[in-house]
Amino acid sequence: MRIDENNNMNGIGASGVGKAQAADNAQAHKARAGRGSAAKGPDEVALSVLAERLQALEPGSADQDQKLKVLQAAYESGRYQPDSEAVADALLDESLSETRQTKALD
Repeated sequence: MRIDENNNMNGIGASGVGKAQAADNAQAHKARAGRGSAAKGPDEVALSVLAERLQALEPGSADQDQKLKVLQAAYESGRYQPDSEAVADALLDESLSETRQTKALD
C-alpha cells in the first residue's frame, strides 16, 4: 500500500500515519511473542490512539455533540465569552494555510 501526502486522512500526513502503523505493528509483535505457541483466551482488538482521536473528530460523534451542547448552552445563557484575539489568530492562520495550499497546487 502506498501512502503519500495526497492520501492524507483529515490533515494527518503520511508521516503521522506511518508512525501510528509502526507503533501498532510493534505492539502486535509484542503480543504475538508473549502468547507462545498456543493462544489462550478470547481474541482482542486494540484501537490506536490515532484511531480514537479520528473518531472523536468525526461530525456527529458523541464527543463532538457534547462539546456543541456545552457551547450552545453557554451561548444561549449569555455566558459564552470567546477570546477575540485567539479567534483572530485562528482566522489568520487558517487563511494563510489555505493561501499556501493554493499556491502549492499552482
